[in-house]
Amino acid sequence: MTVATPEPAEKSPQSAAITLPRLNHLRLLEAESIHILREVASEFSTEEIDATELTGTSAVRQLERKHFGRAIGGRGHAVIINEAHQLRKDVIAALLTALERIPEYVVWVFTTTKDGKESLFDEQIDSHPLLSRCVELALAQRDLARPFAERARQIAQQEGLDGKPVEAYLRLMQDCRNNFRQALNRIEKGEMLG
Repeated sequence: MTVATPEPAEKSPQSAAITLPRLNHLRLLEAESIHILREVASEFSTEEIDATELTGTSAVRQLERKHFGRAIGGRGHAVIINEAHQLRKDVIAALLTALERIPEYVVWVFTTTKDGKESLFDEQIDSHPLLSRCVELALAQRDLARPFAERARQIAQQEGLDGKPVEAYLRLMQDCRNNFRQALNRIEKGEMLG
């Protein structure tokens, strides 16, 4: 996950030190990443978009205008672009311009899968200017299969698409390499019906 934010002018007086229990290095990084994401999500009006929905520069300009002013209650905006490795060349160029102008109360979050990161903007454009404006937050995939499987099963039950035990959902999550969206797409196609 990559987050683009403007440089902070000064530290907020509400900032507090985080005391975490003794964790190994990976768990510490994961805990810090989750804490940061929770802070961002709780303080911002959030809009989530698939990269494929950004079909051109006008879509980026429209998003930028939509999130220029402060949200209700004086909060900021968070624009989350999922599957960032699918962004088109013209959209990446428009994002470079947009990120130069974002106000301090707006944050853009670009998410991708581990596989997607390997080909992030591959052969699309020189992505270094865009990536240099981002902070990378790597979220570990360890130990996520069971909670993802249980949540996927809950969603399937709510939608009437469940007919298999949780072990089948565990296999599904492993097949999808913990890509929750991919698993939900397969469930929606009826794969977990009895």
